[in-house]
Amino acid sequence: MDHKKNWRLKNINALLIVVVVIISLGVFAFAGMTIINTDNLATYTAEIYSRPYAVNNAAWQMRAQILFARNTMLNLLLDDEYGVDAEEKLQALYKMREEIPGLEQTLQTQYEGDEETVARLISEVERLRRLHDECIELIKAGNIREAGEILYGSAYPLYSAAEMHAQELIGHSQEKIDAYVAQSYALNEQTNQLALIWGLALVALAVLLSVVSVRTITKRNGDIFRSNTLFRIISENVDDVFIVYDIARKSVEYVSDNAERILGFSPSEYRGDPPLAREYLDEKTFRRLRDHFWDAEGGEIQEELFLMTDPKTGSRRECISRRYPIVENGKITKAVFVTSDLTEQKRTQNMLRTALERAENANVAKREFLSRMSHEIRTPMNAMTGTLRAMEYDIDNSGKMKEHLRKLNMSAMHLLDLINDILDMSRIESGKIQIESRPFSLNAMLSELTDIMQTKAEENRQAFNVLLKSTSCDMVKGDDTRIKQVLLNFLSNAIKFTPPHGKIRMSVEEIERRGNQVLLKFEVRDTGIGMHEEFLKRLFEPFEQEQNSTYRKYGGTGLGMALSKALVESMGGEIMVESVPDMGSVFSFCLWLEAAGAGGSSVQISDKVKNLRVLVIEDDEEMREHLKLQCRQLGVEAEAVASGLEAVRTLRKTKRKFDLCLIDLYMPDVDGIHTAEWIRKSAGKDTFIVLMSAYDHKKIEKEAVAAGVDAFLTKPVMRADIYRVLQDMSGEEVMVSEEDGMEDYDFAGKRLLIAEDNELNMEVAQELCEHVGFEVECAYNGKIAVEMFERSPVGYYDAILMDVHMPVMNGNEAAQTIRNLKRKDAGSVVIIAMTANAFYEDEVEALKSGMNAHMAKPIEPEAIFAALKKFLYDNREE
Repeated sequence: MDHKKNWRLKNINALLIVVVVIISLGVFAFAGMTIINTDNLATYTAEIYSRPYAVNNAAWQMRAQILFARNTMLNLLLDDEYGVDAEEKLQALYKMREEIPGLEQTLQTQYEGDEETVARLISEVERLRRLHDECIELIKAGNIREAGEILYGSAYPLYSAAEMHAQELIGHSQEKIDAYVAQSYALNEQTNQLALIWGLALVALAVLLSVVSVRTITKRNGDIFRSNTLFRIISENVDDVFIVYDIARKSVEYVSDNAERILGFSPSEYRGDPPLAREYLDEKTFRRLRDHFWDAEGGEIQEELFLMTDPKTGSRRECISRRYPIVENGKITKAVFVTSDLTEQKRTQNMLRTALERAENANVAKREFLSRMSHEIRTPMNAMTGTLRAMEYDIDNSGKMKEHLRKLNMSAMHLLDLINDILDMSRIESGKIQIESRPFSLNAMLSELTDIMQTKAEENRQAFNVLLKSTSCDMVKGDDTRIKQVLLNFLSNAIKFTPPHGKIRMSVEEIERRGNQVLLKFEVRDTGIGMHEEFLKRLFEPFEQEQNSTYRKYGGTGLGMALSKALVESMGGEIMVESVPDMGSVFSFCLWLEAAGAGGSSVQISDKVKNLRVLVIEDDEEMREHLKLQCRQLGVEAEAVASGLEAVRTLRKTKRKFDLCLIDLYMPDVDGIHTAEWIRKSAGKDTFIVLMSAYDHKKIEKEAVAAGVDAFLTKPVMRADIYRVLQDMSGEEVMVSEEDGMEDYDFAGKRLLIAEDNELNMEVAQELCEHVGFEVECAYNGKIAVEMFERSPVGYYDAILMDVHMPVMNGNEAAQTIRNLKRKDAGSVVIIAMTANAFYEDEVEALKSGMNAHMAKPIEPEAIFAALKKFLYDNREE
């Protein structure tokens, strides 16, 4: 029996040796094949660079020389006089000529195609050089016209011929390069196929070797079996993993069956492959634990904490292991390790710690928010109290009084916006936010945003631009108020966090269209201070700012971005943010909106204006497209070029003159003033020239007017700006379909009952309502209002404005009492709530009590008059 076992072991060892030898031979063969193919690839690469690549490069450079010479000669012709700039251009031309002999030498010696093509190219280049020299002498002598005749009559055909021959050389050399590349690809494909075959063979042999090794290792000792049984019973009742090491043999005798559940690897895997633990530990931890495991001298109990990482899932476990040595005959022969997983215990502790930190952070955030809110509220309040005191001093100065009233209104609106932001956050958190859908003009919305933000951008010396990109319609349906609210938040932050001379750009781009549905991307881009990646994760949390120093320096409540995110998501979109510290940020969101009309424009103009032609000169490609789109929406024909030189060429080529030129002031080659001067000389006085700039034009106004500029526009230039210019040119009046200004209300003959307990509020409301024709009667609480209505004849009161919080009887109780009265007009009289309770629940309660509408204080007179008109006139006509 023992002889049979030894024979099997010998056969197994022989098989292992054969497998190793075969694998080694396969590796050597594969390495040799790879080296040969690599040498072949190197040869092909050398061939490519020695001839076809050199010819291709020389031909391209020769073509570039020809184009550069042509452009240089054209520039010399366009210059008013021969000066220092012209001499610099000639020196550059002469310097480039020095490279031509070397390029010709390369083409003559390396080109493998028709040598006649090279000879013709060299001949044409030489003839061009002589013609250029002749033209240069004429230009220096002031004979521009004669030089132009030579250049356009003799040189231009040679330009085309030389460029054609150079292109022929490029094409031929490229074909050679492609052929070499194709051979390289074929060789690489062959190498890959052989590598796959060899790899599969080696894998198969490796698998065979692994199978044989596993079968050999699985032979177990009887003593180990009994130990396993003992430890299995123990491990079934505890959450500790038991591992027995034989220190003398440096092997694993036993691993309890709960190892996989607790540590992540099965007992059989670990017993068969003890170094398996290396995959779960970093190198330092592995060495430390290994040294303790195999320590034959340490007789005391040792304890180690370490971190394990599952290589398959990446999950991490915090573990503790205790070593119990087993002494036999005075020597440590074995050791038992009891290992426990502390992950859940640590996780529970961390969760408790995190919950505590979050609670503390929430309290800190709320305290900071209250502090910020106090500052934000006190700021406009301080302005209001100071303005009121100033009004006492200037009460006889009507001009200053108007300015004081304007400041008071601005401060009040700022305070109202702040309160509305907080209310919006409350509505959003309770799921009560209302999103409307109504037609609006994208152009009008952008113009309104421009009017609001441009002054602040100019004060900060920032370049502010607005773009419409590829939009097929101007009129769409959606909640323009909420969209503007989000964009205003973006723009306010951009202006706030962008330093002077920085750039801010707002754009609207049509991404996709499906039927009458359009996907629009709204974007605000700035070159401001940016944000760190860590802060982006909590950017949209309420009351958050990147640092307290940010609040101290720039102000703000930390509500804007949280509110913007919630509003965009309520409209079915998602906010996207990209930001790099000290480089800037990009905020954007996409919304599906319904196209509200085929034409899309809210502005109508006469045929006389539509017949005007516009030339846009702007180096920024996106801005060119934006200005063309603005003209197209007005029904005006427009062309766009990228530079002053292109503009001059376009004016010379066109058969029909341009009536209006819109010129950017700052362009890289020729600035707007010189371009305007060229255009004025070329087109005469019939063309109206407008200079556009993102900055104040006063410093260059005198120079620009002298050059021929008729008017100035400050960027961003919108449709209304262009239309005003066209209106000035044609003398036509604007016909706008949208209504402008406030409506004139006339409620003469209508009687109004106002229930308000605050005497000052009552006086203001009474005065405003009498101003539009109402006959007003007053009640100072809900009970008096009910009694006055009950005593009045049927139909005496047309409407009631009802405050909600009043003594004796509140507004909701009063409205419900009136509705329950047994009289004909009790159910038809209009009752509108006027209250400082602005939450959704307050509105629901007011409507439930019988009121027709709910309006939150402070109420704009326009809003209350519009509501009264709707109920008293519009609804009854229907």
